[in-house]
Amino acid sequence: MHSLVVCLLGLWLSRGWASASGIPNCKDCRMNVIYPTVAGATRHHIPANQQIVRVINHYKRFSLEQLQRGASRTKHDSQSEDYTFIVKIKVQNSVQCSGALLAPRLVISSSSCLSGVPSSQVQILTSGGKTHTVASIEWPRSCRELKLITLRTAAAGQPIDLCTQPPKMGGNATMLMASSDLSYFGLRHSQVVSNRECKMTFLQDETVYITPNMLCLRNSQNPDKCVTEQGDALLVDRRLCGLNVYGSRCRANSPNADLYIDLTKHQTLLTQFIQKLRD
Repeated sequence: MHSLVVCLLGLWLSRGWASASGIPNCKDCRMNVIYPTVAGATRHHIPANQQIVRVINHYKRFSLEQLQRGASRTKHDSQSEDYTFIVKIKVQNSVQCSGALLAPRLVISSSSCLSGVPSSQVQILTSGGKTHTVASIEWPRSCRELKLITLRTAAAGQPIDLCTQPPKMGGNATMLMASSDLSYFGLRHSQVVSNRECKMTFLQDETVYITPNMLCLRNSQNPDKCVTEQGDALLVDRRLCGLNVYGSRCRANSPNADLYIDLTKHQTLLTQFIQKLRD
């Protein structure tokens, strides 16, 4: 059987190969490598040139050659991405939207996601499946589109740096999306367009307003592939330039564009808030 993408049941693995290997499945490990040649594992007839790799809660089988090639590429590739700054915001245990980690205890998101929600009902899901309680939620007067969420404990993810220059009209940017459990991510390469395209997209929604603090980005022309949501990140050169304000409103035969908060216009506010948490 080809070894590239053969999924295995986690329970089967944990009761069989994992226990037989003598290598414990540590609670916070991102990856466990289980060698099939150790005593007790041969009954599963795993070829000698393969390993079983446990990546978070997903089980896949790779050849040694594939693993070594991937490790070599990661080691030498300075462009490799780290998306652990992406978080999900839960309201009463239901994932509502996304956010971004600017500091170990600071998350930012769209205010439209948490409108009228008290901090006691909000939790932050971070990379690795850990949930953090919220100390406070602030709604700055100078940027009513943003919510600043302070965590009680530091998150383990890698905070993202902010853009220093705003994306230019017609310039390239990347929409970053994530599944509700942060198990996989999606990228859409797009361009900054005139806010007129967003006006056409949101024409039928009277609750939407467009301000000079917002950027308009093209989404997919296929409504089924418009999966952006509130708080999704907008990246340029691996820096955070914006956050999705309202999520997608895609329709057939429509421009299909999304609104993002232009975070470069609020860099002073955000820098001061980060510094206050450090003091």
